Amino acid sequence: MQSRDEAALEVAVGSTNPAKVEAVRTVFSRAFDGVQVLPVPVALPAAIGEMPVGEQVREGAIYRARAAAAAGGHFGVGLEGGVEFEGEACYLLNWVAVLRRRDGVLSTAPSGKLRLPDRYGRAIRAGRVLGDLMIEKVGRADVNANEGAVGYLTRGLVSRQRFFEEALALALAPFLSPEEYQEELAGPGGGGGGG
Repeated sequence: MQSRDEAALEVAVGSTNPAKVEAVRTVFSRAFDGVQVLPVPVALPAAIGEMPVGEQVREGAIYRARAAAAAGGHFGVGLEGGVEFEGEACYLLNWVAVLRRRDGVLSTAPSGKLRLPDRYGRAIRAGRVLGDLMIEKVGRADVNANEGAVGYLTRGLVSRQRFFEEALALALAPFLSPEEYQEELAGPGGGGGGG
């Protein structure tokens, strides 16, 4: 396990959603000692939208990471869920962005993708938001802060938190193995997943 001096490693998360905050707490605590997670409420700009599609998902994660870093901490982390379309198929995915405040190095990584039922894809194309569809389906307002669509559709095999954790671990790789990412870490905007 990597460690910092006696001071806590402060990680600002661009969200107050429990699945996102706990994903950050879990992954950073596995990678570093003395982690303190600071949830920061961040509203996405209208250009990204309530239901991010395609590149908007990555842009939303980067926006959240930058906003979180501006609030303080050693790292700012942004986690964003959304969809992308491949033909008629609609896939649920996440993007995670990690911004190291001291030098502005940014690393991003996507999650795996879950194909959504075609009726969900059609509803999203018509302007619906997946979270609202899940609330209607499950009948609980807290579904999006807990298992989310991924947990519901996989019958709990993959929780929403776990869906974010994998992408976060991948986005942290340049900071965990800096000797392997010297070029990428050389300046602002560098990082394993681009930025």
